[in-house]
Amino acid sequence: MTLQPAQGPKDPMRVDLSDQDDVRYWTTALGCTRGDLGQAVAAVGPLAERVRHYLERQKPPANDPTV
Repeated sequence: MTLQPAQGPKDPMRVDLSDQDDVRYWTTALGCTRGDLGQAVAAVGPLAERVRHYLERQKPPANDPTV
């Protein structure tokens, strides 16, 4: 069985962790893991824009020598 690419979230304003298709969409769109997505939703709630900003703040800077 081949997974189909995520078509898009049911609600583009919210991250629904209980919906497998939404989780697949958001992890692909935001470039994160399921665990990272869950942590972001736990920290800032399900609003997609807040989740996106949270995840962006968690990434180390591109010129960080510790990466």
